Amino acid sequence: MNKGKRFSRAPGAPINYIFFGCYFFIIAAVHIFHTFLIEPIISQSTYFFASQALAQCILETLFFILFAGIIRAYIPRILNFYAVFVFFIFLGHLIDFPLERLMDMSFWQAVHFMSQESYENFIELLLATNVSMLIWVFAGSVSICALLSGIFLYKVSAKWTVKRSLELSSRRLAGVLCIAFIFLLSWDYGMKARVPSTYFDRFEKTLPWKSTIFPRKVDHFVLKNFLQEPEGEEELMRKLDSRVFSLTHKPDIYLFVVESLRDDYISAENTPHLQQFKEKNISFETPFSNANATHISWFSLFHSKFPFYWGKIDPEVWKGGSLPLRLLKKMGYKIHVASSARLTFYQMNRLILGEGEHLADSVFFPDEEECNEPYLRDLSTIDNTIEQMGKGGSGRLFVVFLDATHFDYSWPKEKTLFTPFVEKINYFKAALGKRKPEEIINRYKNALNFVDSQFGIFLSALEKNPGGKEAVVVITGDHGEEFYEQGNLFHASALSQPQITPPLFYKFGDSDSIKEKVSCTMTCHMDIFPTLFHYLAGEDLMADVLQGQSIFKADRWPYTVIARYNASRTPYEYCIHNGTEKIIAEFSDGSNIFNSRSLKILAKKNNRDENLIKDPDAIQAEFGPAFDRIFRSGQLK
Repeated sequence: MNKGKRFSRAPGAPINYIFFGCYFFIIAAVHIFHTFLIEPIISQSTYFFASQALAQCILETLFFILFAGIIRAYIPRILNFYAVFVFFIFLGHLIDFPLERLMDMSFWQAVHFMSQESYENFIELLLATNVSMLIWVFAGSVSICALLSGIFLYKVSAKWTVKRSLELSSRRLAGVLCIAFIFLLSWDYGMKARVPSTYFDRFEKTLPWKSTIFPRKVDHFVLKNFLQEPEGEEELMRKLDSRVFSLTHKPDIYLFVVESLRDDYISAENTPHLQQFKEKNISFETPFSNANATHISWFSLFHSKFPFYWGKIDPEVWKGGSLPLRLLKKMGYKIHVASSARLTFYQMNRLILGEGEHLADSVFFPDEEECNEPYLRDLSTIDNTIEQMGKGGSGRLFVVFLDATHFDYSWPKEKTLFTPFVEKINYFKAALGKRKPEEIINRYKNALNFVDSQFGIFLSALEKNPGGKEAVVVITGDHGEEFYEQGNLFHASALSQPQITPPLFYKFGDSDSIKEKVSCTMTCHMDIFPTLFHYLAGEDLMADVLQGQSIFKADRWPYTVIARYNASRTPYEYCIHNGTEKIIAEFSDGSNIFNSRSLKILAKKNNRDENLIKDPDAIQAEFGPAFDRIFRSGQLK
């Protein structure tokens, strides 16, 4: 009897093969299917990573079965908690698939992001999705119920397995697990060298564990100096050249920042007014945003600082707002802001306009009850801008934020030009696609065309305005937008060309000769205000104050720094672009980049986002001067 009792509690209890069998088959199907979505044509890499995904799913399932037996034998009281934990991991695998496809973010990264967000920022993130809060509450309730259902499913399936039990001792199961792991180790070591590097990083993200057993070698750039802390408000003000305040000419300035505006979608078919504006005025071969996400791009634009300083400029401490806007106020400019977008997103209203929005002489937000669609808010925003313009005067800066081109894209349906289009974006269905989502792209193009029509209305009003001929007009997007060209959808997911290349156009009065003074082909958001100051003052007086550069400057720094979205925290992954190639790197200490002693060189790519050989000497030769400016010195090893 005693022996029988000990045997019944031994770790060789019946295996819940229905529960764990479903776990294995479902997660294996998801991850293997994901590998087949990476390349347009199935290749050797596809089969290698599909096999890796299968092997990792087998090992993970065996591991959970082993611990289920141990818990059932020795601490059965926590079996329900274990079932919930395993089901949580299971749901994580399922959620991981659309997250990686759409956002290039794993489930665990998303959990970490959310855990670090303040309540206010979390709510702003939900509102930015253009999904109603009621749906989010419903989705949260369903998620909790689904998680708790893991206990029910485990118990029911355990009863079914009693009829046809399958027993395996923990010792034998551990032996099988070890043999399988050793086999995976040897197979991974022997095969990985034969797998092409093309899309290797994207394939790795399809795996359950997000890496092969032997990860690729990552080159490190060893820094001799830490990243420099940003200079304070007062220190920067002391560096100012007083001549900048002696302006004899103060034309009106109009700065348009359009959500998710992509440079290569500006065309006579999609955006006739913008295309005509581009042809008549100043544009660039390679314009860049300084981030692939709104708030970091706005930060670099309005502060003219490198994007990795986001997070260091705390609105609780830096209460003066944007330094360029402060300088314009001192020059006698009045500042009028009209925005369809929510400026409270990550407290951008305080970061740009200062505490209490004191830098703005007027701030206009459309009534959200009357304008319940983004395109209606854009209509109201343009109307307000034209109304303010008509009040006369000069020495005014108009900052206009438009939002209709944010997913899921908004326009009046009676003015649809591009068909077919999806009535509502199904994000899960979009994640399953392998080809360019033409019906989603048509939604984007319709929204683009609508924004273009509003810009046309503005230009017509500007021509009739007394100060219109001498006015300065700047138009850009906060970032670009991707439609699976490099494996992701929308933005804030990767530093791919489609996501970091918005247009950037300048119009300086009605003089054609000003175009001849611009020889640079590459520029970015950081350069906008240095360029405006250079034009107003007649010379470059801001080189020691702002980190951006005027487009009129002859010997420009030939690099652009672009950061990847990192929610409310300081971005730690970024790329340095020289116009034809870029290196993608991340700080070794992602939690405190100012304490990092080295950089991980993740990839080197060309303008088509094709992987290039990461030769340390070549990187040092091509990008060494960029590191010298940012870190003062450094070397590769």
